[in-house]
Formats: sequence, structure tokens, C-alpha cells
Amino acid sequence: MTASTALGTMASRLALIALLATTAACAGQHTTRTGFLGPAGRQTADTSEDFSFVAPAQRWVGYTAVIIDRPTFVPGGEVPVPPSAEDVAALTRHYGQALEDAFGARFRRTLTAGPGVLRVRAAVTGYTLADIVTNIIATPLIGPVSNGGAASEAEVVDSVTGERLAALATHTNGFLLREGPIPFYVRRGHAERALTDHARRLVESLPTAQVTR
Repeated sequence: MTASTALGTMASRLALIALLATTAACAGQHTTRTGFLGPAGRQTADTSEDFSFVAPAQRWVGYTAVIIDRPTFVPGGEVPVPPSAEDVAALTRHYGQALEDAFGARFRRTLTAGPGVLRVRAAVTGYTLADIVTNIIATPLIGPVSNGGAASEAEVVDSVTGERLAALATHTNGFLLREGPIPFYVRRGHAERALTDHARRLVESLPTAQVTR
């Protein structure tokens, strides 16, 4: 291979990587305002910011159990066109399990509404998937460039009155320095990690001193 041929090959590879990186950077999640949380969930105009609400600690006295509704899909953020039914089913199922795990560590699970019982409603509102082929091509030169992510909206209400006690609308995009390289090579890796994190953050936002299991 001559020097000029080698330079031409390298230039072609760099141009391809630059194109892949630019394409990957065009997609990303933002915090959504779909209406799933009602008018209050739309009060922040800047969708780069989360919407969150937690009722005062005294409102949480006496809650010992929780009902987790099956999360739904309410698109309002970045989603593949058309969204895959398989991916939507997998992500809503994953989000539901993440909520069950997070809330189950602090509250007794139940299927029956009543006094002292919370209800959790949640929706996946956006998702992007890592492009594994793109990342394999890009990795030898600059590392993975196509990330994934997810957006969600959720609320915790009194199971009898429907009064809102907490809510969170948020988003997360995959980041190499935070999650490491592995999720870049799993299509739903970043999206699933994002939803797990959203469930954790919702539970961690709740008062602890007044809540006993």
C-alpha cells in the first residue's frame, strides 16, 4: 500500500467516523411534558429540566403499602419511527420491575386499594437505542459513539383519594464515563439503565422519617 493510498484510506475512515458520530449525536432524550401527569407536569417550559414534586413529610404518615400499576407508553420524547412493539413492551416491563424493586424495599406490595396504600402510575415517554453496528465500527478509532436513553413520567398518589403525593418527569442519556462501554453494545442497555435510575430516584425523593413499613 502506497503512502497516498494509506492516507486516503485513513481519511475515508475518519470521514465515516465523523459522519457516524454526527448522526448519533442528533438523537437524545429530553424531559417530556406529555400530559400524563396533568397540567402540573407541564409547568416547566424548559424541557432540559426535570419536573418533580413531593408532598410535605406529614402527608406521608401511615403509608405502609403500595400498588404498582403496569407502566404504559406515552410518546413525547425522541422515539424510533415507527416505535417497535417489542422494544416498547420490553422497556415498559423493565420499568415496572424497577419500580417494584425500588418501592418494594420500603413498602409492602399489594393489589388492593385502601387506607395507608399508595398507588404508582408511570409511563415511558421516550427512548433511544444504541446502534451496535455503528459502535463496533467506531470503537477501534474513537470508541463507541451511538448511545441510548429514556424519558419517563411517574407519580405516587393516595390509592383511595387519588391525591398526588409525589411526581417525577425526567430523562437520562447514556454517557461513557458514567456507565462504561458495555451498554453501548446492548440495544436497550442505556434505556433500561435510565428507567432503573428513574425508579430509584422517585423512591429516594420520598420522606423517610414518617414512613414505616
